[in-house]
Amino acid sequence: LRPGSDLPVDIQIINASQGSCSPMAGWGSHFVCRVDEAGMPAQLLVSSPIEGATITVQAQGEAVPVATGRAPWTAWSIESPEENHVLLWTVTLHRDAASSPEAETETFEVAFVSGKNGLFRKLARVGPIGRAGFWLSITA
Repeated sequence: LRPGSDLPVDIQIINASQGSCSPMAGWGSHFVCRVDEAGMPAQLLVSSPIEGATITVQAQGEAVPVATGRAPWTAWSIESPEENHVLLWTVTLHRDAASSPEAETETFEVAFVSGKNGLFRKLARVGPIGRAGFWLSITA
């Protein structure tokens, strides 16, 4: 996991030369992954130190998960979005009785963007996903 982070998950682009992911400061359950080039294949990785927990990744508006696995990680492949467009996923971490004293589910939102000129300038709501919705604005 990311040094100094108290989050139970971390999100990364497997090939770090393509771009990076980071938690949004002040938005503990939201991550932003950014690449410079649109239309390129990319692999995203979710990791968690919680032994035996289940990790599920679901794309916005889709009924079937794109990835499901047991901690310490699960990954999925995707083509990076068109420049200054956003792909959204919900990552669910489920701790069952075997992995935690109490069964618990936590949800995290992931936005994947591409483009060298896209900037996160001000916060605005871009459609509901998961329970919290994802708040961001991308301007060229």
